[in-house]
Amino acid sequence: MRGTRQGPVAPNEGEDLTLQQVMEAMRALQEEKVASRVNQERIQADLVASQALSEEMHRSNEELRRDLQTRAGEREDADQGPVTPPREFPTPFS
Repeated sequence: MRGTRQGPVAPNEGEDLTLQQVMEAMRALQEEKVASRVNQERIQADLVASQALSEEMHRSNEELRRDLQTRAGEREDADQGPVTPPREFPTPFS
């Protein structure tokens, strides 16, 4: 038995593609390609802007963290100021 390999797929009966239809399909595909490229460039620009914003937020967070640590250290220093002994009161009911 011989193989059943067929040639290129032919359109169904009565569905012959004209050269004009093929050209229209090619134009549509080219337009989609251009639109896709524009969309990809927009997404890339958004990504770059997002990364820049993320880096700025990271720097800001680091500055805030250092400021909080400095303030916490100042509070500890103030809390550890000179200690005065508690006053002793006479106890009238002994």
